[in-house]
Amino acid sequence: MKKTILDYINLFLLAILLVLTLLYFATFIQNKGGEKVLWTAIIESNSGNSSAEKSNTIKIIDAHFFNSFNNSEFNLDNESGTMTNSNNQNKIYFESNADLLPDSLQLKYFSIDERKFYLLNTPIPYDKILNFAKNNKRFAKLYIEIFPKGKIILTFDQANSERNQISVFRAKEVQGNLDLLVFRKSLGEMHNDYKDILNITDFSDLFQNQYQWICTIKIEKEGQLQRIFAYSFDDESIDDLEEETKIVRRNIPKTLRIDWENTQKYGVDYTFSPNEILSAFRKLDEIKSSEPIEISFQLFEKKAPECKLSKNGQTIILKNLYPNLPIAYVD
Repeated sequence: MKKTILDYINLFLLAILLVLTLLYFATFIQNKGGEKVLWTAIIESNSGNSSAEKSNTIKIIDAHFFNSFNNSEFNLDNESGTMTNSNNQNKIYFESNADLLPDSLQLKYFSIDERKFYLLNTPIPYDKILNFAKNNKRFAKLYIEIFPKGKIILTFDQANSERNQISVFRAKEVQGNLDLLVFRKSLGEMHNDYKDILNITDFSDLFQNQYQWICTIKIEKEGQLQRIFAYSFDDESIDDLEEETKIVRRNIPKTLRIDWENTQKYGVDYTFSPNEILSAFRKLDEIKSSEPIEISFQLFEKKAPECKLSKNGQTIILKNLYPNLPIAYVD
């Protein structure tokens, strides 16, 4: 009798297991579980011409992928920047996802070269991208290449191969305003990194304009300059500043970090006001002279550095947005 009861119990448990298995596979199929892959996407700028004078600088305002089957939305990674051009390595990237691939794309951006806002809202070929991913070890890396005049190409990065073109789109020109460019969302709050920039022209010039300028450093107690790090407002490195005799056209600097050594090693950062440094460069550039604009620093051990912009005898004092005393490094 006990054996018969155990047999029935085993059959009952087996039936439950079978039902659960069938339900799992039914849900798996219903949710397209077999179509889920690891994927990501990158936005980059392409001038369309390696000899083009302008670098097709792009400011991303909004970028979202969607999948209509499970109503999912995919956004830029929290660590991603929003500015890029065809000459630098600053990529704008989405979060990595182990999920269904997207079937539509919404993209809003500003072309700094053209001073125009663009919007693209379009379906994308889901099945075509999925086939590429299945042939690529179930991994997909999508590239959104933004060209001048609203042209956009979506490509698939095939391992050990050239990119495969998926679709070509044309974004439409739309109206926009300065707030779309200067505000960013961080930790659920909106922040304005360009509070003293008052119009779209100034915002664009801040990133696009280049001037002939050099950097000179004076250090108290005859200290020795170690290195200078400089970055433009699109976070691109500005090189060769230690060579005072090298006169080339450079972007407007946003931040400089200077390291030097006296009895010990010191370092200090200097961050410029966007409107103040733009206005200073514009004013000095109006002076008819072949000499470059000079950014000069006076460095001290026990007080904040001083900075001024000058050309042909005219001088403009530039303040540090975040004035701090130099940091004394410990060897």
